[in-house]
Amino acid sequence: MRGSIYLLSSYCGKIMKYALQVTKERGTEKTKDYLVVWGFRDWCVVYFKKGDTSWNQIPQTSDCYHMVYKDHKLYFLSYIKGIFKIFDFSGETPQQTFQSCVRVELFQLGRQLRLPSNSWTIRATQLVVTETGNVLKVEKWYRARDRSLSFRVFKVYSSGGFIKKPEQIYSLGDEFMLLDQGITVLPNNTDGFIRNSIYFSTSHGKNTNDIFIFNLETQETERPLHTLFDSSPIQFSRVQWFLPGFTHT
Repeated sequence: MRGSIYLLSSYCGKIMKYALQVTKERGTEKTKDYLVVWGFRDWCVVYFKKGDTSWNQIPQTSDCYHMVYKDHKLYFLSYIKGIFKIFDFSGETPQQTFQSCVRVELFQLGRQLRLPSNSWTIRATQLVVTETGNVLKVEKWYRARDRSLSFRVFKVYSSGGFIKKPEQIYSLGDEFMLLDQGITVLPNNTDGFIRNSIYFSTSHGKNTNDIFIFNLETQETERPLHTLFDSSPIQFSRVQWFLPGFTHT
């Protein structure tokens, strides 16, 4: 089986969240399967897959803050009480397989403006799923005085067992993180990606989709060469729309 995963990593208030397109090849026969997950921030999360004629609601998914889809699993985080859930999409209907609490510190503009310019303030919190199935909570911090960005990473779920308390981690080992996609990747010897680094996009001046690298070892931010992304098979764009075709009856 060969396929491509198209991930839209943004917050649930935006229209589309994630799209998964898998191409199955059997001789000369080709079929395409897809899954689209859509988060309505205060209301619920719905999904649509090939063959459906309407959106299907996932129960108890209100107050959606962030989601990641990887390997037939949807990782869901709410901003109320920090409810963290995992749904398994490998069957006909999604099944909840895990639930715990993950603290989410929300960005409050009024409060941030009253702080000194040399203070670090949190700007965003996202989920990231590693190659081994661990789940990380990634906090983006900002300092207004010099417009610096920094990141704090915590492991909140382990594929090997339950974690009683989030564990702050200071290294991704040999992996690098694609923050917008919500995943980590193992680099090879020729792709030019830097291990133990976070690749993320942010607005800068008139350019609203600049890519930057935050090195967890040096705690420094830099911009990569554009040729790195031009030659890479990995999807980096923040805007990847995927709309299932169906009509209301």
